[in-house]
Amino acid sequence: MLSPLVNLLNLSSLALHLESNEIGARGAKSLLYPLTHVFNLSSLTLNLNNNQIGEIGSLFLLSPLAKLLNLSSITLNLYWNQIRGIGAQSLLSPLVNLINLSSLDLNLEDNEIEHIGAQSLLAPLTNLLNLSSLTLNLEDN
Repeated sequence: MLSPLVNLLNLSSLALHLESNEIGARGAKSLLYPLTHVFNLSSLTLNLNNNQIGEIGSLFLLSPLAKLLNLSSITLNLYWNQIRGIGAQSLLSPLVNLINLSSLDLNLEDNEIEHIGAQSLLAPLTNLLNLSSLTLNLEDN
């Protein structure tokens, strides 16, 4: 679906609105893969509300972002996706080396994350010293 973006090497800002599209674990795993070579990307907004990403999909969703070191702003709207505790534990792991990340807005409302997921959710961000703005919505979990 995003394959044409592979050639947009100068793309610096991208907003994807894919709410209510029945995107499951398989789709989540491959969705952002075409962005792995868009090294100039500095701002990403991803709206995946009301899909079916689940625990397995959340393990892989953000993996393609790991090499995009210019990312400074990420907005993730993932409410109502059955991510649960296990998925929340590893969701942000691919962001651990994004040293230029200064703003993260994360909406995980209604995902049954519970206590265990909420406790470890932000652990991967501890080394991101440039992170100056963090918005986290864990309502109804």
